Amino acid sequence: MIRISVEVGQGTARYRIAIRAKNIGRALEIVGSQSTGREVKIRWPTNPEAFYVREAGMMVGALDREAA
Repeated sequence: MIRISVEVGQGTARYRIAIRAKNIGRALEIVGSQSTGREVKIRWPTNPEAFYVREAGMMVGALDREAA
C-alpha cells in the first residue's frame, strides 16, 4: 500500500486529498472516479516517510482533504 497526495481541480478551484491505494495508478483511478470532469494529478514531491503504508489490510480510500 502507498499513500500519496493528489490535487483535484477545475478552473481555479483546487483541493488536495491524501489517499491510500495498492499503487499510484489505482489511487488516481479512485480519485478520478469521484471527481468526474475535474483534473486529477499527483502532488510532488511525495513524502518518502509516508509513501509506504505498513497496514496492508486497511481499506483503500481517502484519508483527508486539505484546502489548496
